[in-house]
Amino acid sequence: MARPPKTLVELIRDNGFRRDRHAALLESEPLAEGAPEFCPPELWRKLRFAQTTYVKYRRSGDEGGQSDYLDAFSRGVRALHGGRLPWALGGD
Repeated sequence: MARPPKTLVELIRDNGFRRDRHAALLESEPLAEGAPEFCPPELWRKLRFAQTTYVKYRRSGDEGGQSDYLDAFSRGVRALHGGRLPWALGGD
């Protein structure tokens, strides 16, 4: 029996979010306001900002904005696991 697909939060926790495979989850699974125990609250707020902004650009049809904030979200997840925070979320 196949394992059910991971949720967006599980992908973030497990460093498994891949922009090409999981972008649709940003629209269908809004992140909760409160940070889960595995993520610092400030980074969680930034991930929520990237998600909200991505959805806004996606609904407006702005492909450049979509790409920027999808990339920012993906890099924010990597930052949780030791990567650098992207510029769009307050990093370098």
